[in-house]
Amino acid sequence: MRLGSLPRARLANLPTPIQEMPNLSKKLGGPRIWVKRDDLTGLAFGGNKARKLEYLMGDAVAKKADVIVTGAGFHSNWCTQTAAAARKLGLDIVLVKNGPRDGWEPAEWDGNHLLHELMGAEIKVVRPEKFKAALDAEMDAQREAGRNPYFIPVGGSVPLGAAGYVNAMLETFNQSSEMGVDFDYVVHGTGSGGTQAGLVMGARALNSGTKVVGAAVGWTSK
Repeated sequence: MRLGSLPRARLANLPTPIQEMPNLSKKLGGPRIWVKRDDLTGLAFGGNKARKLEYLMGDAVAKKADVIVTGAGFHSNWCTQTAAAARKLGLDIVLVKNGPRDGWEPAEWDGNHLLHELMGAEIKVVRPEKFKAALDAEMDAQREAGRNPYFIPVGGSVPLGAAGYVNAMLETFNQSSEMGVDFDYVVHGTGSGGTQAGLVMGARALNSGTKVVGAAVGWTSK
């Protein structure tokens, strides 16, 4: 896979800055700590999913998809950023979300669920044990309706999604070279594994010597 040859939709504000954390470094008594501000990627309040979505949505557009199908938890950040990306590109989106019962609606709409509604996503809520079957059924239903759906798994944790963080490691390497700093470790939160896979591939491709450490946030993706 050649990174530069992949279809890409420019959705994120890149490069994100790298900022030193002198007070935290002092508090922890030794390590010099920097933070890569991927909270500033810009798409639907920022976050790591925007990088993945650049490549996933680029592929969807290249394949002439007209509707995106994905899903996750009820208040999923992944669903929020994917809905924003789809709407920005003029695509419809169906979100299959886990809930306490099929078709469940909260008494008050707030948080990410409210954002999903405001972005115009079609939402279907199912019990967790029905989640995968509901996604498969939605893809079939969209095809039967004459549409060209594009499926993205939870968190975008497929090779195309991981490409976003291969690119992030290249971006970090270039920034560190300009700053005159060599990073020994990159520490990040890892859920469905796509971000970590991209960072590891990027570090190895660059032969940077940087070790990638994932701090588990759970087996499901946000």
